[in-house]
Amino acid sequence: MPTRLRQIALVTSDLEPTLKKLTTAFNAPIVERDPGVNKFGLHNGIIQLGDCFLEVVAPLPSIDPLKTPGGRYISKYGDGGYMLLMQVDQLNQVENKLKHLQIIYTEGRDQVGHTKINRKHTPGLPIHVTKGSDISITGSHYHPRDMGCIIEATESTPPSEWFWAGSSTHWTSFTKEGCFAKVVIACNEPSKVCNTWHYGLSLIRRDMTKNSLWTEDGSEISFREPLYSSENGPVEIDLWSRTKSLIHVKTTICGVVFGFKQLPSKI
Repeated sequence: MPTRLRQIALVTSDLEPTLKKLTTAFNAPIVERDPGVNKFGLHNGIIQLGDCFLEVVAPLPSIDPLKTPGGRYISKYGDGGYMLLMQVDQLNQVENKLKHLQIIYTEGRDQVGHTKINRKHTPGLPIHVTKGSDISITGSHYHPRDMGCIIEATESTPPSEWFWAGSSTHWTSFTKEGCFAKVVIACNEPSKVCNTWHYGLSLIRRDMTKNSLWTEDGSEISFREPLYSSENGPVEIDLWSRTKSLIHVKTTICGVVFGFKQLPSKI
């Protein structure tokens, strides 16, 4: 399976109003509330967009936000884009290519029957799935100083599932419409960061003079310098749409500019 842009996370100081704005703007459902993010002092909601997902995280109200990574990010940059999750075919291959970089966190999760089982993963070693599991997912997080934002390289079995967003039995559709067409990442040294993504994640580079890459299924990931001091990470996101009247519509939610690109009729 080729590399895909499968999930983007935003961070906000006010979870429920932000989720409401996004679900209303995109007529999209919340399909998961993952208690697993509690370990980071966060709570979340995950919105389905086609067979991709938009996550919103926020510091738990009971915790000093500055004691959470999300809260510290907000204090420096404000609400905005936070993390990209890239689905890869062989996580170990990515880890080996990027072994010179720092991995800041790694984990896995399996489903056995109706039970979710969390487990650790050791980068570079084979993924050990819990016996009896029919769905599994494993990811390694890379540092934003190397990648322009936090990214997770993620292997999912089977590839059609995405257990961070729960089981596909809770999803509403499986179309390309609504999935991510493009994301723009504001970062220092965009050329260097683009080269790291290109090599480590085996993405397509159509023009070596431009800092843009593509997944094989057509999602563009573009890198540029910040336009102002607090601009950082994923700052623009375009979704695929068949509705021509939406193509020039822009809306800003949670500090991110959302737009739409025409979905090719053949898809």
